[in-house]
Formats: sequence, C-alpha cells, structure tokens
Amino acid sequence: DHQVQSVEELCPDPSRGPLDWFRHGDIGLNGGTEHQVDGQPKLDPKIRLGPSFDWKTLRILTHRKELLDVKMRIWKILEKEPVFFRKSEDMTLESYRSITARRLHRYMELDPVPDTELMENPLKSHALVSALGMYDWSLCAKKMLLREFFISSLSGAGTGRHRDLVKLAQMNMIGGTFCLTEISHGTNTKGLGTVATYDAKTQSFVLHTPDFASAKCWAGNLAKTATHASVFAQLMTPDGVCQGLHNFIVPIRDPVSFKPFPGVIIGDMGEKVGLNGLDNGWMRFHQYKIKREMLLNKTGDVTPDGVYVTPYKDPNKRFGASLGNLSGGRVGIINMANTNLHLAVIIAVRYSAVRKQFGPEGEEEWPVLYYQTQYRRLMPYLSACFVMHYFSLSLYEDF
Repeated sequence: DHQVQSVEELCPDPSRGPLDWFRHGDIGLNGGTEHQVDGQPKLDPKIRLGPSFDWKTLRILTHRKELLDVKMRIWKILEKEPVFFRKSEDMTLESYRSITARRLHRYMELDPVPDTELMENPLKSHALVSALGMYDWSLCAKKMLLREFFISSLSGAGTGRHRDLVKLAQMNMIGGTFCLTEISHGTNTKGLGTVATYDAKTQSFVLHTPDFASAKCWAGNLAKTATHASVFAQLMTPDGVCQGLHNFIVPIRDPVSFKPFPGVIIGDMGEKVGLNGLDNGWMRFHQYKIKREMLLNKTGDVTPDGVYVTPYKDPNKRFGASLGNLSGGRVGIINMANTNLHLAVIIAVRYSAVRKQFGPEGEEEWPVLYYQTQYRRLMPYLSACFVMHYFSLSLYEDF
C-alpha cells in the first residue's frame, strides 16, 4: 500500500528568489497599527509584509492531504523522466503528437496512480486530471479519452457481455475515442444522422453515414490512435422503425497496423488553436457491419430476430439515461476550468510582485502589485480560485 508523503514532501520550500520579500516579511499582515490604513494592511514596498498564516497548512487544507499526495507523485515523475522534458523550440504538428503519445505510453508504464487506488477514492481522479492538465492538457485529454472515458462508456452503458472489452481497455490492449458530435449536430443529439440498421439475417448492425453533414467530427484520438470508437447512431430495426439514439462500440482500426477497416473512412482535423498533441479526427461509415453484441444495451437491446426491447416505457427517459454517462465529463470540465484559473492567477500575481514600474522620486521603482488598480483586479480572481476549487471538489463528491 502506498504511504502518503510527509508535509515536507507535499509542501517543499520554494527556491530563493525575488518573491522572498513577500514570503518572509518582518511583520505579519496583522502587524501593528502603524502598518495599517483603516484597519487594513498598508501596501508599501518599504515594509516587508509576511503572511499571517502557515502556507503549508493552507495548502493541505485546500487540496486535502491524500489528493495533494497524488499530484506530487505525478509531478515528481514528470520532473525526473526525460521524455517529459520541455522542448524549447516550436514543434510541428506531427512531432507534438508523437511526443504526446510517447509520454502517455511512459506514464502508463509507470502507472503512479493505479486503478485500484482510484476506485477506493474517486476524488483522486479529480486530482490526477488537475496534475496532468497543469503540465499539458493534450497529454491529459489523450489519456482520459483513450482509456478512462472509454471504459466509463463501456461499463456505464454496457452489460455483462461487454466485460471482456472493459478488461482489454484496462490492460491498454485497445484504446478508444468518443464519437457523438457530427458536422451538423452537436448539442441537438436527437438530430444526429449516423444510422445503425439491424440485419436479422447476419445478426449484425450496418453503420452508414448518409451524407457529409452526418460525419462524426472533432473526436479526440480518432485521427491516428484509437482502435475502437464509442459511436452514437440512430438505431433502425427491421420493421423500419427508428428506435432513437443508441451507443455502439465499433472496431475501427486493425490493432497491429492501425489501418482503418474497410467501410470506415477516417480523416484528420489538422492543426487547432490548442491541444495539438491530441489527434482529433472525423469519420464516415459506408455500409459497415458490426456484431449485434456491440450495441451497449443497458437502456435498450435488439433480440437476434430483430425485436427491440427496453426496460423504459417512456422513450424520453430512455434517451436521457443513454446520455447520462456524459454527465461525468461535464462535471470534470469544471475542474479543468478551475485548474486553468489557478495557473493564470499564479502567473499574474507572481509577475505583478516582481515587475517594477514607477515609484517615488529618487527611490526604487515599486512592484505593480502595490498599485491599487492592479491589486484590486487580481485579488477577486485569487479568491475565486479557492471558491471554485471547493465547489469543484464538492460537486464531484455529490456526483
């Protein structure tokens, strides 16, 4: 069993530098009244105002010791392993994707936070996403889509007949991509055009993309990496009735050559504004057959002779249940946004503390953080970091 690191390991002292002036003040923020204006600390670069609290205690209280332990484990690996070293020069699209794939492979080899640990405390997954995202969102997104989100789709919408696929995904023998969005439809999922028609003679579903507007697009890991896709399509039974949107697990590539199977056309979305280490792609089907069992059948199934069965009497409730698995991703986005807020505020506050501009005549220039306009702009965002961090954790726990 993993032993949680000590406070000293979880809260290492930062390197010495210009910010020491703010870390090791001569007086605390509660110092004497001669350093206050209207009961508040006076901002004056001549006065070294140190914190009135122990920052290590605050760090552990905010992040929680067991979650901070997860982050520090991951960050220590990123610091030590050569494949994670940053390159100073700009990388081409292909080189960025290549290094991201190698980094993910090495991370999975080391496996600093095993699945068993995440199952015991799901909040550790929240910490894992934050830790990897602070390093590179391309790496984080690639990992979560290729494995965790794919496994969640299988286990959340599938049944016992899909356990072998779950095991293969857990062993990293197959990798996934999530294909919901199409060229012409995203939020309006009922309008999706991809069709899966059941053929009772061959006991298979025939996937087909009727037009370009119905092509799946923007799916992460689709362009180069994934062997299987979680595909949402309109299920058509032999009687000609559309049973609505359903989720299918579709083998799309040979796991050895990584070439698409006949009937599967895959394209590359190319360079994007961000996350270029992730290979987003588009996909079309041309009368592509998959086994009947590849339908994730928790909310609805088709018998071998083509009869549709579902435990839901209300089609709207069945539809809502089939998309319920997406809620976890939406909850996770709050954590991702808050992680970015942390990074931005840290950079802004630190820079403002060392960037000097103007000052009293004949004296040293003042850090811009001492100017009220700058201070009042930054402090609400710093406060929001704590509020949103707590909200993100509590929502994840409730979910």
